[in-house]
Amino acid sequence: MTNPGQSSPIVPQGPPKLCRGCGTVKPRAAFYARRTQWGVYAQSRCKECARTRPENASYGRRYRTRVFADPEAAAVYRDKQRERARRQRGTPPARYRTGGPSATAGGLLPAGPFAQWLATLGDGPTAIGLACGLDPRQVDKYLNGSRDVLLDVVDRALLKAHTATTLNDLYPIEDEGNDA
Repeated sequence: MTNPGQSSPIVPQGPPKLCRGCGTVKPRAAFYARRTQWGVYAQSRCKECARTRPENASYGRRYRTRVFADPEAAAVYRDKQRERARRQRGTPPARYRTGGPSATAGGLLPAGPFAQWLATLGDGPTAIGLACGLDPRQVDKYLNGSRDVLLDVVDRALLKAHTATTLNDLYPIEDEGNDA
């Protein structure tokens, strides 16, 4: 049930309810509503008690501020979050990249030469994307100042574009000490 013209639910009327905050029995109208998939229910604390609990609401913010102040603790926190996300998605540990995108894709390259080459393929991200087999949003990202591009992405785009440009033309290998 909702109020007419409003999206917030109304607590259904019923017998008085015990507030878990102050321990008094109050009418259900004194409680905020909680909407679940099974219906609308009164929360466990009355409106007055719910307003006087700001310290609990800010606990997460205080915890994150304290954790991210220390770089080592922040790294541990991020690792725990990544592991939780991996388990939630059901990705097996062997297939999970721990070193970022460059760990499995062959490395990161500066996006400057790639962006210049993309600009020669056509007008606008859509035409360029069709020419080299990339998503137009990805092309737009590289044209508008992305710093790095995956080696795998550059290689795929060069192959699909069917041009004479090779990976060595965009990113020449610097030969150290082989002056012949």
